Formats: sequence, structure tokens, C-alpha cells
Amino acid sequence: MKKTVFLALTILFATYTFAQEEKEEKKSNKFSIIIKPKIGFGELKMDDYGSFNGFYSAFEFLVASKLSEKYHLEYGFGLSEYKANTNAQPNIGAVKNNNVFIPVNLMRSINLNSNNSIQIGIGLYGNYLYKSEIEGLIDDKNIDFNVGYNVQVGAEFKIANQTSFRVLLESQNDLTTLKENNVEFKQINTSAISLGFIHNF
Repeated sequence: MKKTVFLALTILFATYTFAQEEKEEKKSNKFSIIIKPKIGFGELKMDDYGSFNGFYSAFEFLVASKLSEKYHLEYGFGLSEYKANTNAQPNIGAVKNNNVFIPVNLMRSINLNSNNSIQIGIGLYGNYLYKSEIEGLIDDKNIDFNVGYNVQVGAEFKIANQTSFRVLLESQNDLTTLKENNVEFKQINTSAISLGFIHNF
């Protein structure tokens, strides 16, 4: 009788422990914090002045909310800088644009195993150009607001119990133009590599 009671208590305890661990695991996957620096190259298209190639860098702070086992939504804010030097036009010199942007991305996970997965995403961003220096044309702050889209593909690797590392190739394009001093321009054909550091809660 004692053995039966002991066995029953052991099974109940094991079941409770497993349920609690499963509950905690599910809870930890509800949302994540992502820190994501990225670097790459892009093109600044200026009406009446042509296009210029330059260097792009950005930093994003994101929150990821789990929608299902395969999909999650990432949103937050970022800071970016675009720099270029050009001799294509005699009256245009160095270009430097600083932006604040709000990205919203839908991500799809394809699990390779329990620790690694392929990540595919598409999203939109709202972009605020808070400072622009285009030598010979613009030198001002609080310029304009526009929107764009991006696509992402890469891999995510689990490096600790609640921590992952992600590498993505990203492509983005402004959909609408910015305007200052009767000059319209937008950033297109931006290609970058991003490194994401993810902590699950």
C-alpha cells in the first residue's frame, strides 16, 4: 500500500513538474527583446540630379510577439545613417542623412532542429528624416516623413536557454519621397547584413 501511495505521489509530482516546465517554456516564448545593428550599402535617388551610391548603417531595438508556432511580429524603433560622396554633379558634394524609423515586420520561422531555424520576413517602416546635409542643396533638420518596405532572410541559432543569435540579409526601399528646398529624394536598393541578439521572456 505504501509503495502504491509513494508511486502515485511520484507520478503526480513528475506530472506537475513537467506541466510547470512546459508552462514556463510557453510563457518564455510569448515575447522577446531584439537588439539589431546592421550595415550595408544603398542608393539615394534625387529627382533632376540622378542617383548616388553610399554607405548605410542602422541600429534597431525591437520587441517580438509570438502569433503562432511559425509566425511572430517584430516592432520597435531604429536610428540610421546614410553617407555618400559624389562627383557626378558639379554642385553636389557630400551627402549625410540621419533618420529615425519605426519598423513592423512579420517573420516566419522554419525549424531545422531544436536549436536552429531559418527566418524569413517582410515588413513596412515609417521613416522620419530629422537631419539632412546634401552639400550645395540642403543643410537642415526636421525634414520630412516617408514610408517604405523591407524583406529579410537568414538564420537563427540558440546559444543559451533563453538567448539566440540571428544573421539576416535585408533589402529595403522607400516607397514615397522626401522633399526639402524643392528637391525630392528617396533611398532605394538598400542591401544590408544584420546581427540580432535575442532574449526570450
